[in-house]
Amino acid sequence: SIKDLNIENANQIVDYLNKSFITWAQKYNGNQVETKLEIDKLFSIWVQSGAKKRYFGWVQENKNGKKNYLHVTGFEIKRSNTASYTIDIQEKAFNMILKEEYEQLKELLKIEKNKILTGQYKKELMFPAKYREIETKPSHFRAAIKAKELGYLINEEDSYLWCYII
Repeated sequence: SIKDLNIENANQIVDYLNKSFITWAQKYNGNQVETKLEIDKLFSIWVQSGAKKRYFGWVQENKNGKKNYLHVTGFEIKRSNTASYTIDIQEKAFNMILKEEYEQLKELLKIEKNKILTGQYKKELMFPAKYREIETKPSHFRAAIKAKELGYLINEEDSYLWCYII
């Protein structure tokens, strides 16, 4: 069972697969083999979103020995320009999904939606963005550009907080 599998066992399986691949390649493709499998993380459970490089899961153990942690790839929780609220809610939601706590997740989302709609969150819904990262500059960025042109101190490395008004 996966619960009994550890990184050492997984590496033994990978070594066997690599040797088998070499044998197969030599038989059908010549002597040169460029492919080698490696174990990076051993997940006890994971969820694939359906999009490339977008998944999360519970890491049982990684190749450096770190154990029992949530790993997320490709979701907003990992991006530097994500609102603190989004990070917090996604982390809670991912953990609930992995624990199959679907009813609790539905209740959490209902409560949080109500808090958002009643204005209980302000700064938590803002997200940082670098001045120069924005392709199509919204009005407040154009205002900052104009202020800079007029001689005000505007640093292009500064981070600004964006806020969606509902």
